[in-house]
Parts: sequence; C-alpha cells; structure tokens
Amino acid sequence: MKKVFLTLFAAAVSVAVMAQTDFWMWHNGTATKMVAADSITFTEPEFSYEAVDLGLSVKWATFNVGATKPEEYGDYFAWGETSPHETETYDMDSYALTSDGYTFITCTDENGNLTSEYDAATVNWGGAWRMPTEIELQELMNTDNCTWTWYAAGNTKYSGVAGIEVTSKKNGYTDKSIFLPAAGFQGDSELIDAGTYVNIWSASLNTYNVQCAICMYSSSSVEPGLSNFRTRYSGIPVRPVCK
Repeated sequence: MKKVFLTLFAAAVSVAVMAQTDFWMWHNGTATKMVAADSITFTEPEFSYEAVDLGLSVKWATFNVGATKPEEYGDYFAWGETSPHETETYDMDSYALTSDGYTFITCTDENGNLTSEYDAATVNWGGAWRMPTEIELQELMNTDNCTWTWYAAGNTKYSGVAGIEVTSKKNGYTDKSIFLPAAGFQGDSELIDAGTYVNIWSASLNTYNVQCAICMYSSSSVEPGLSNFRTRYSGIPVRPVCK
C-alpha cells in the first residue's frame, strides 16, 4: 500500500500522484482511502497557516480561524462548537452542545480541555492545530514573556484595525510578534465591543461552573486577563496554537 502525505503550500498547486493500487491521502489531519486510478489531482488552498515561535511552550497562529490575515476578525464560535452560527445569534437556544436545551454535553478530557472533535481550531485547520489552554494563555499574558502593545483604530501598521500586538521578550525571539484584532464578541444577535476589546477563547472549561468557559480579554485600558464566567454559548474568536 502506498501512502501519500500532502502539506499546505503558500500558493495554489496541483499534485498528481501515479498509482497502481489503492492508497491513502492525508490532508488537514484526515486520512482518506483513494480508489485505484492512473492519476489523481489535488488542488491546494491559496494560503497556508503560519505558526509564529515566540519562544513559549506552543507556537501561535498569525490569524484567527475564519480569517486570512491578522487584521481580520475571523469567525465567532460558541465554545465547543466548530462552525459559526449562520444566523449570528448566540444564545442558549442556539447552542448545539446541550442534550435537552439545558443539560450540557460532555466535550472535555480529564483536564477540563476540549477534545479534538469539539475544538474549532483542530476541526477547521487540521490535527496539528488546537485552541490554547488556560495555562498557555497565561504564558502569553505573562509580562516576563511578552510585551502587549495596543494599536488604535486608524493605525497604519495593521490597516487601521484596532488591536494588540504581542511581542516576545525571550532571548532570540524578540523580533517575533502576533497581532490580535479587537474583534469583541457575539452576544445574542449583537456584536459587542468590536474595535475596543480583544477576546480569544481558551480550550478550558470553568470546572466550578460548567455553563462557562475561560476566555482571554484585553483593551487599550484593561490589562490582559482571563474571565472564568463567559457563557459557553457566547460567540468569540479562536486563535489556534500548535506544538
């Protein structure tokens, strides 16, 4: 049996594989058995997902899930859901992870973090990517590790989009940074705090209140912190990490 492993390229390319028997194609974390054929053509997406090494325990993606560049807000996800709501309504009635509209479905591992099938980063970007844990967000927010710089709306560096540039303080990595746009969050059918607050979901549940999960937040006047009481059905951006 032949195995073919394909990775994302920065530009659209086509890969033709000659085969005399069945083989498996690996793409974005999923293996698919292909039927025997003389040739198979696979067209790659027009961009790849870049990881920035800030000298921390994980590498951080350059943009949010659903975006194509750092300045874009990307999609908004209820915690544990892997697709944005088409209606843009985020409330308990629209939340998919309840069995009866009240009882929450178990979607975490023994450490209280989302399993891969409920992780929006893993499902949308592939098995190498996942949502950051509470500990990994704390590491990013630690002022010994990184500097957080607010860019106001109208800035020239990030196409006028307000947000926070996080730059590493680690030796050998001080030229590395990521940008977190102030995307706000979706509550009910309203986009709240867009342009003023950065919000990023963690993969970590509030184990003392299972109606809530842990979210990172910051603004021009508020130091980065973690909220334990963001309701799971709120729509919040996802910034992937990888090892």
